[in-house]
Amino acid sequence: MIIILISSYVTIPSALSLLIENDIDFMIMTPDINIYEFFKIIYKEKKLYYFDLPQSSLIPKNPYDLLCSIRDIKRQKKYLKEKIEIYKNYEIYFDLVALCDFEFWIIKELSKRNNIYYLRTIDYKTVGKNIYSLNSKIYKMINRLVYKTKLQPCINGHHLTLKLTESYLKDVNAKTIKLEVDYKKLSEFVKHKFYIPNKKILLLCGGVADFFVTKENYIKSMDEIISFLVDKFGSDEISIKAHPRYNVYLSKENELKILPSLLPASLVLNNFDIVIGYSSTAIAEASQSGKKVISLLKYFEPMDKSILNTYINYINSNMNRTNPIYFPENLEEFIQNINY
Repeated sequence: MIIILISSYVTIPSALSLLIENDIDFMIMTPDINIYEFFKIIYKEKKLYYFDLPQSSLIPKNPYDLLCSIRDIKRQKKYLKEKIEIYKNYEIYFDLVALCDFEFWIIKELSKRNNIYYLRTIDYKTVGKNIYSLNSKIYKMINRLVYKTKLQPCINGHHLTLKLTESYLKDVNAKTIKLEVDYKKLSEFVKHKFYIPNKKILLLCGGVADFFVTKENYIKSMDEIISFLVDKFGSDEISIKAHPRYNVYLSKENELKILPSLLPASLVLNNFDIVIGYSSTAIAEASQSGKKVISLLKYFEPMDKSILNTYINYINSNMNRTNPIYFPENLEEFIQNINY
């Protein structure tokens, strides 16, 4: 029996590869309703376990609010601990990196009675920027007291969070494995559930406007890109897919063929020749699968330029170095990348 804890869409290709290659009983645990709904289409519901996360954070705040947060987390820990105590001598797989304080505790708890495997999909050391401020040290200390996990404070995007460390992996006695993902095979696997015709362009969107760039700059820049692509290839050759957590389409994005947002982008890469996105892990996966990939990180005007290098380094560290990703800074360079 294997159990896979999935908190991010990044894990899905490796998780599916593991399940396809091994004819063994399994269960998927997730706190993400979109991931749950996706797997419910693929597998029987009895193979899935959806759990709620605490609504409270341990990031330092006033004493009263912090005590309320700790009380809420302890209540949720007690409830879930009673559910997972029955799991013994199983193989537990996880791919947690950051923004997963509660899930890290779950793996820590499961490690007491099971064999733990870290299903490595990306280089976690490139995620976020390590931080050593007083506030982050207090956060780390409180988290250690409540969850008993050894994690590193970092800034991921604009969020203070905790990320995976070697100390944590040793603490849960995790064996690290990395699977070779056959994206073509995965596309065939989900083909009978989702009809995705072959096209030229896959445009990835969501979670950029009002997060990393202003909505005005995003719409202006994206509209000129879409206008060029439609003129060159025709709208029938372009599909667009939003991030599952940011299922919003702006301006001319609404004129394109929209793919189901809960479908992982990594599972449809084989249906397209060119993949265009911002900083999603899916564009690194597209590079790995041999597609032409264009990131718009340098195209839009960022609200905070200091984070650009962090995301560019993350993408470059996880792509196929023999198939580098393009980073155009304007429409002229974008057109050159498309035509190259």
